[in-house]
Amino acid sequence: MKINDIYEVTIINEDMEGNGIARIDNFVIFIFGALKNEKVLIKIAELNKRFAKGKIVNIITKSPKRNRILCPIYDKCGGCNFLHTSYENERKIKKDQIERLFKRKVNYLNTNNSLNYRNKVVLHIKNNKIGFYDSKTHNICSFNTCYLLDSLINKTIYNIKEYDLTGVYEIMIRSVNNEVMVNIISDIENTPLLNIDVDSLYLNDKYIKGKEYLIDEINKYKFSIYPLSFYQINNEGMTSIYNKAKEYILGGDTLLDLYCGTGTIGIWMSDIFRKVVGVEINESSIKKANINKKLNNINNIEFICSDAKKIKGKFDSIIVVPPRNGLSKDVINYIPVYCEVGTYNQESEVFTTTKGKKYHHMIDGEEYAFLGRLPLSRYTDLYPKSSLFTIKTKAFINNAKHRYILSESEDNVPIVLQVEKNNECNIFLDRDLINFYNKYYPELEIDNIIGNNEMNISDVYKELTSKIIGQDEQIKQILSTIWKQYNNE
Repeated sequence: MKINDIYEVTIINEDMEGNGIARIDNFVIFIFGALKNEKVLIKIAELNKRFAKGKIVNIITKSPKRNRILCPIYDKCGGCNFLHTSYENERKIKKDQIERLFKRKVNYLNTNNSLNYRNKVVLHIKNNKIGFYDSKTHNICSFNTCYLLDSLINKTIYNIKEYDLTGVYEIMIRSVNNEVMVNIISDIENTPLLNIDVDSLYLNDKYIKGKEYLIDEINKYKFSIYPLSFYQINNEGMTSIYNKAKEYILGGDTLLDLYCGTGTIGIWMSDIFRKVVGVEINESSIKKANINKKLNNINNIEFICSDAKKIKGKFDSIIVVPPRNGLSKDVINYIPVYCEVGTYNQESEVFTTTKGKKYHHMIDGEEYAFLGRLPLSRYTDLYPKSSLFTIKTKAFINNAKHRYILSESEDNVPIVLQVEKNNECNIFLDRDLINFYNKYYPELEIDNIIGNNEMNISDVYKELTSKIIGQDEQIKQILSTIWKQYNNE
């Protein structure tokens, strides 16, 4: 297989990024915009070790679920993934993948606004051209109308195009309760764009004119919105999520809202608890949370500026909106409200105590799954002489341990050996690799092998190699080498 090769393929599955999935000689191909059961002619656009990406040349057999694409830059900007199919089919694709990931049935939280729902956008400017970055480069994709944006934002973009944008390289626009806020990021302090007529105007995050903040009103609550406020981009989706969380929590005496930001969730839950404590490490966010507290005349909520892991005390319920880098191991007994699906699944593994599911490990910032433990003496002579792998040794976090990375390149590290003080060696498999097999080779059932407390390393090896044979020769070689040394072969 080479770049620009042409193939005719049938789509066997779909993922949550809008790709159709096909296989050529059992090799995975991702084709953006293709739908399950479609027969398409593709050109290989990108080739990697474990998968390739193809571009549709022609759709031979169309799916009845295919929609006419409204947006002329759909295949360039990367902002949308499912305009080529119906909203109902998009939800089904995502629901199916979440169910595979969690191995349980899930229900929809429905919203009716599949278009024109975004209340915020960040646009980039180059050479007076305004738009989104191309999905693969920093070239600007300009547009007349974005079908995801609120109509007021689209109108504001149209007005911005009338100005000389020299020196301006980024513009943030918010639409809040029929009012518009603009934050201009510019090297020029007297940019002509400062003359634009909007309800709230900022330059480089500093207030210029109009209202210092806008007020959004949802249900019975009011929230102050600043340029840098963390706030849900879909009001209807926010209402559905918060109300569903409220159903699960039920109410009680005390609620702890960790990573509370500007306090929106804690305020939303305040009428079913005697007391709410919101915790956030960002001082500016805490100040804005107290403004929201005052706007809503709420007296039973307290906002504390602190690291989440330092909070002590007893609470009936804990609600968490995890930061992007996930929850620390010090933060336990949490209720995840919303986050990126893969992040939630990883965090659930850290905190789940059910047998066979606790196998999440961080090594130098990367995620690995624990396979088993063997005596160190089995490795000390073998690996420095091995021709299979490039081996690096680094001091581990507490300098009492070392790790050996077995890989053909520094960018691809499928196996890690972590050396313990007691001369035992823990064996880890790259979590991204496991996720890859779970997602695109679900029939291998890798998760049923890894993390199974009832299986020893011998069983894990036998099961993994039997599953991966024909899928990944490098991993097979690594596991085979480990197994031979374990048996003194």
